[in-house]
Formats: sequence, C-alpha cells, structure tokens
Amino acid sequence: MKQGWLRELDRLFRDRAAALGVALLVLLVVVAVFAPLLAPFPGDVSEFHTANRLREPDAVNWLGTDRMGSDLLSRIMFGARITITIAVVAVGSAVLVGVPIGLVAGYYGGWPSNLLMRVSDIFLAVPQIVLAIAIAQTLGPSIENVILALSITYWPFWARLVFAETRSLKNEIFIESAIALGASP
Repeated sequence: MKQGWLRELDRLFRDRAAALGVALLVLLVVVAVFAPLLAPFPGDVSEFHTANRLREPDAVNWLGTDRMGSDLLSRIMFGARITITIAVVAVGSAVLVGVPIGLVAGYYGGWPSNLLMRVSDIFLAVPQIVLAIAIAQTLGPSIENVILALSITYWPFWARLVFAETRSLKNEIFIESAIALGASP
C-alpha cells in the first residue's frame, strides 16, 4: 500500500490539467537554472546589436529580435531567473507576515483580532496591482522594491486564509480536549 504523499502525487498526475501545470513549472525552472547553457545567444542579455533590430523569427533567432537587436529567446530564458526569484521571495515574505497575523487574530479574538483583520481589509480594498505599482513607484525602480511592494500587497490574503482556518479549527473537539487536559494555548 502506498504512503499518503505517494497517493497524493499519483492523484495529482492523473489529473491532466494538474500534470500539465507541474510539467510547465518544472520546464520553466529547468530553463531558468540552465539559461547560460540553453540560450542560443547568452551575450545578448547585456549586449546590443542595432543592425539586427526588430527582425522576425527565423532559423537563427527563433523568436526574432527586440528593438535593440537582442535575441528574444535568450532574453526570455534569462528573464525567467529574475521572475522566479521575485515570485519565491515575494510570496515567501508575504507568508512570513500573513500567517502569524492570521494565527494570532484567529486564535485569540477580541479587539486586537478585529484591528488586524480591518487592516488587512484596507489592503484588500485597494486593487493589489495598483497598490504594488504605487509602492514601487514611490520607493524607486529596483528589484528589491518590486519584491517589497508585492510582499506588502499579498500578506492580507494569507492572513485572511489562516484566520478563517484557525477560527474553524479552534472549535474542533481535539482542541477542546487538549485544553481540558491542561494544554497551554
């Protein structure tokens, strides 16, 4: 008999859409990691070839060239590295902020809980992309500021999710039993 995680993995790959999504994600990560080896023109990431600008796709440049004459396929491969880094760091820091806020607010309740959830509601009331653009524009153009802006706009989603789950689990029998046995919060 298979272990629990093997069963779930088997179930994941039976779903064609999920299997396709995992395959695309793995392909993107592999291309990003091995971009210096896979890119047809790795130097085009930092160099310009104005004589080759805006060429259509051909046998040499599979996706064509941009307005500076750089190979688009090479630039996309190297761009995947930055994109994955931004996504992992922004979501990770949003989780690090949102999960503890949701846990504290969901478990203890009272006016601190209401205050924390109202602050998250304020963040959720503003469209996140508009707020992220405003924060990044205020702080200046850099990758670090983009990560900070995305982290600031994404933490309320995690806080709300964990808050709701904590509130529902707080009333479960196993929690009440642990409290009755003298377990601390």
